[in-house]
Amino acid sequence: MSKWLWIGLIAVVAAVFVFVLPSLESANREKRLDNVYAKSKMTGTQIQQLFEKLPSQTEGAVVFAGNSLTYDFPLHILGKDKLINHGIPGAQISTMIYQTESLADAPPQMLFLEGGINDLLTGSNAQQVCRAWNALLDKLTAELPDTRIVVQSILPVNTQQLNSIRIPGLRDSIAAVNTHLYAECMKRNLVFADVYTRLQTDGQLNPRHTTDGVHLTPEGYAVWAEVIRPILSSASSN
Repeated sequence: MSKWLWIGLIAVVAAVFVFVLPSLESANREKRLDNVYAKSKMTGTQIQQLFEKLPSQTEGAVVFAGNSLTYDFPLHILGKDKLINHGIPGAQISTMIYQTESLADAPPQMLFLEGGINDLLTGSNAQQVCRAWNALLDKLTAELPDTRIVVQSILPVNTQQLNSIRIPGLRDSIAAVNTHLYAECMKRNLVFADVYTRLQTDGQLNPRHTTDGVHLTPEGYAVWAEVIRPILSSASSN
């Protein structure tokens, strides 16, 4: 084989590594993200349409607002009446600021909030998520002074099941946001529900409790329900 043929072959291989493989990896990563959270790239029109389909709540109800983890929550297992599910697949914290706008029209007795994992899975860092949470809590505490607000921790993920989605420091980011949320709840006199601790095993979402490393099985929801059921009961007794 001639020297120039070798040089040409090396150039082709180098081009594959420099240009083709990164492009394929980027495309595959987008596809994997969509598989984990298929509706994370909704348009503003689609989001607004989902807002309009949220079930109306009556004053004194208990409202759950969050992303697909809340949307899929079988609230009937909590054994309480007047539980309203305002979960929206694809919701990020910035989305939830608009998602909760209608609540002031008929203030709920309690408001359970869950969110942040979509932000982290789509590129936000822990500081950005904490700032977004602060803005959401500023808004809600001002608009709903008589509503008991319950902030639920970001749930753990199973990075072994998500190993094709490489987000450096994801588990550390989740821990950092949860630490921040706990501190904010203490400062603002809100309720913090630590669902993370009950669902994790060695820092990972227990495989029995997840379908894909993020979303939950019925057993996972049963554990979540155990965490928040006493909070609901204490409100009913007041």
